[in-house]
Amino acid sequence: MQEKANGVKHIRNPVVGDLVLRYETLLLPDDPTQALITYTAEPGSESERNLRLLASWVAGRPAQAALRAAGG
Repeated sequence: MQEKANGVKHIRNPVVGDLVLRYETLLLPDDPTQALITYTAEPGSESERNLRLLASWVAGRPAQAALRAAGG
C-alpha cells in the first residue's frame, strides 16, 4: 500500500445527491495495516453545503440551521 494517496471522489448520497470530495489517505507509521482517510469538500461549494446538511441530521440540529450556517 502507498504511504500517501489523494484525489477526488464522486459520491451519490440518496438524500442530498452528488458530492464531490477531495480525499487523502495516510498510512499510520506504527501500523501500516491501518490508514487514516480524510474527505473534504471545496469551501463554499454545493458539496460543502450538502455535507453540513447531513451533519446537522446526525447532530440533531434542524436542517435549515445548517443551510444558513453554510450560506445557503
